[in-house]
Amino acid sequence: MLLVCKAWLRVATPLLYKEVVLRSKAQAGALVAALRGKHDPGRFIKKLRLEGGFGAHMNYILKCSPNVTDLFISTAIHSPDTTSGLVLGLPLLNPTRLILFEKTVNRLPMNKWVLQLFQALADVMDQKWSNLNTIVLTHNNFDSAGEARRNFQKALVMSKTIQIISLQKFPRISFMNKLAEDPSLCTLEIRSTPEDMGTRYMDRLTAERRITPLLKFTDADTRIRTPISVTELNVILPTDPDFRPMASATAAVSDSVWDRILHIAMISNEIPLPRNPNDFSRALRNELHDMKINSRRLNFVLVSKTFCRLALPYLYRYPTFWDDASLQRFSNSLCFNPAPGVHVREIRTSDFTFKSSFSQPTPNFVPIFSCTSGLTKLVGGVRPISLKWDAFETLAQTAGQTLVEMVQCFISVRDHLVPREPTIFLDFTALRSLRWSSPATFVHAAPGLVSAALPSLESLHVESPGIFSALQQFDLPMLRRLVLDDSIEASAWDSFMIPCLLFFARCSALMSLDLRLIGQYEEEIYPPRLGCPFKHHALVELSVRKDPGANKRIDHEEWSSFWGGSAWDDFPSLRKITAAPLEWPTNEHAISKSPWVKWSADLLVHNIRLVDKQGTHWRPRFQGSRR
Repeated sequence: MLLVCKAWLRVATPLLYKEVVLRSKAQAGALVAALRGKHDPGRFIKKLRLEGGFGAHMNYILKCSPNVTDLFISTAIHSPDTTSGLVLGLPLLNPTRLILFEKTVNRLPMNKWVLQLFQALADVMDQKWSNLNTIVLTHNNFDSAGEARRNFQKALVMSKTIQIISLQKFPRISFMNKLAEDPSLCTLEIRSTPEDMGTRYMDRLTAERRITPLLKFTDADTRIRTPISVTELNVILPTDPDFRPMASATAAVSDSVWDRILHIAMISNEIPLPRNPNDFSRALRNELHDMKINSRRLNFVLVSKTFCRLALPYLYRYPTFWDDASLQRFSNSLCFNPAPGVHVREIRTSDFTFKSSFSQPTPNFVPIFSCTSGLTKLVGGVRPISLKWDAFETLAQTAGQTLVEMVQCFISVRDHLVPREPTIFLDFTALRSLRWSSPATFVHAAPGLVSAALPSLESLHVESPGIFSALQQFDLPMLRRLVLDDSIEASAWDSFMIPCLLFFARCSALMSLDLRLIGQYEEEIYPPRLGCPFKHHALVELSVRKDPGANKRIDHEEWSSFWGGSAWDDFPSLRKITAAPLEWPTNEHAISKSPWVKWSADLLVHNIRLVDKQGTHWRPRFQGSRR
């Protein structure tokens, strides 16, 4: 935008330099080159964040930036670095807010350069920085952190300008007592809520009379709750108490109109919330949302006999069950009156259960599935729906042609050593999303007998390895996404990744593969490696997650084996690989130590970007948009 015209350059230059972040010596050098230009852009810098490049360039940068109001300094300074330029340049500034970021709270760096920095901060706070009124700290005690840090603490207490000191959660009370000696201090901010701090800590904190008047919890809910005034309405009595809507219409017309009204009121106006079984706060909101929906729908049924007859199908269409007991009661009611079962389209369990139901017996789903021939979704919550194998067979026979989604369900078998027939999957002709969790195993059927199973399946999440023997026999022409979970043990991985080549050949439309690797492997078992006997042109996205083990060196070896051993040329359309534990380094020292930077460069040779869970790929400094 700066290159559009001179007017845009004049307006946009201050916005470009308003906030500056430096993380390496190279970035600091580039900024020095820009500051030496004829337009003197340093005067536009208001917020300066320093995480690296503290050496010689920093003195010139601070000299050219006299208008800095917010200064952020990271103390993650390692011995090869130097703070000489920063120490010389600090007296040239006069900020209003200082933020000191200590990455390791319990283990402060104590090298020469860090001590020089704290001594320099103590000196300028005492003599130079007359505008400083706010300090944000991530470390809550300087008593045992060396003389330089103790001098910094003394400078905090002796300051005549500091009015606000912001501390992180659970600050030391003795440390706050010392800070409260500052006569100019007005506020001690704690970046937490009283609820998070706990009753025991808050009792100790409120007992300190010197601290209590200064306390402020910045994350607390400070919104003013005003009571909602309810306006009283004067009810107008009807002129004709015997009036009945559509009294002259035929019963068919009246039912059609009321049915449409009830559909809009009970179904169309209800907006379902997005569901994530791993998010407990959202799960609680979902349950309260479902409870309100059910109660609102029930109110329509209780209006009259006509409303009961017309609204009953909508009441049973999307039922939500809170525990196994409610499912069993529903099963018992269908045994006596199976008629409502034809209206059921979804069976969903609550995302969040207030009372644990683990001690309750598994509900009998056979009567439920026998009556719900129009079932389209079977969805469990935080606790999966537990099915027995005979119930799964009943589901396949009655709702196999209508069931579209089956997730968060566990299918138990009486004897997991006895393999089942894979022909049961032939009945699920409409199933598009399946999350499989069961100890059941399957026999090898005659060639071509079950190749047409699951013809509409688009998303498959495998939590149990027993289904692998069946998957190798299916064509799965519509499969787009495959997730292999971390609950699969290493031995099962080894038995599956060998026929995985054949699996890739069958799933020619597979676009997304999610590998959730287990922890550290045994010496004789290596992490799975990807490959294909032919060019698989459909796969465009790969996600790999591996929880860190106890040994960091072994972790790196396993990752290196996976990246180096996989045949990436077999997947010419693959453009993105997401690694869940990946966090890109943010400073020069971390970049030099991180193996992820090297692996990213190796994958880039194959035109594949390695990204973190936020979708951010590694961009080497000063290469701009060329990569």
